[in-house]
Amino acid sequence: MSILKKLASETAVYGLSSILGRLIYYLLVTVHTKVFGPEDMAITITLFSYVAVLQVIFTYGMETTYFRYINSEDKEKVYNQIFTAVLIVTMSLTLCIICFPAFFANLVGYPAERFPDAPRYITWMALVVAIDAAVAIPFARLRQEKQGKRFAITKFINILINVVLNILFLIVFKGIYEGQYLAGFQPFISKIYNPTSAIGFIFLANLIANLVMILMLKEFFIGIKPSFDKAAMQKYWIYAMPILLVGFVLESFLPTGFYPNRTSKQALGIYGNCIKLAIFMNLAVQAFKYAADPFFFSKAQDKNASQTFALVMKWFIIVCVLIWVAVSLNIDAFGEFFLKKAIYREGLVVVPVLLLANLFLGIYYN
Repeated sequence: MSILKKLASETAVYGLSSILGRLIYYLLVTVHTKVFGPEDMAITITLFSYVAVLQVIFTYGMETTYFRYINSEDKEKVYNQIFTAVLIVTMSLTLCIICFPAFFANLVGYPAERFPDAPRYITWMALVVAIDAAVAIPFARLRQEKQGKRFAITKFINILINVVLNILFLIVFKGIYEGQYLAGFQPFISKIYNPTSAIGFIFLANLIANLVMILMLKEFFIGIKPSFDKAAMQKYWIYAMPILLVGFVLESFLPTGFYPNRTSKQALGIYGNCIKLAIFMNLAVQAFKYAADPFFFSKAQDKNASQTFALVMKWFIIVCVLIWVAVSLNIDAFGEFFLKKAIYREGLVVVPVLLLANLFLGIYYN
């Protein structure tokens, strides 16, 4: 039980910081659903859906691979090789996207002819994904070295900056632009704020927050010694490839008129914001994964490993089922609080299903 308590305490460190950070981040849902309608939000849901897939592709399972080999081989060598591999793929794919943003905008259903700002959003989001991928292995190292506090503080500050910038861009700038207050700043704000393209500030805020995160982890980049060993990398890739998953975007597969009186873009905007209510289970699973990755691989050779892992699984399922029931029974209250326009609450029926899906994802991680 002492091992279980240790894992639980480490999960709590990641969990409490993640929950606090995400609750602050969740203020954005109230801001976005108040300022924008579902159709306006569709492009953000579409691009963030692709971001989730690209993050997997950019890191292609190397975080888990790092934990698999870090305890059995030279730590610095493994770190440098895996970090180098992720950076090579990240820089190559990012360069490809930012050189041809109009092509990719058209590819995801937002051609520049109809959506002139889409290529710029694509470029910003490519850079957001690149930074997320670049810091993935440094964050994994912090977890492996039990620096949970620094990991949590860095993540929290990233979320806090993102939220503050969203409020500044979408609420404060909007108020100044409309002459509600600080009239002296109106000429300046009018040059940088345009109501028709205000949705772009969501992407810009993400990018700025991620740039600050790079600065907070700068020593991991300064100290890296690029290393590429063909035999070692082949071993890492073989291990990592099954972890690489591919997702899809709802709008691409949704038949026209499937939902009465709702366009596919409206349906995507509704679903994309309702899915965020599954964050309660997602936080529990993510906090557990942060603590469990180094734990599982460090205990894998113990003679009682299978009993320990079974006990971990048992209590993981108990806790997650309690979260699932609690949120599902109070889903209307959560909807009223977070989703400010009634149209978004049409999609609440899907939240218990998404919660259960995240529970199964956690079982898969185990």
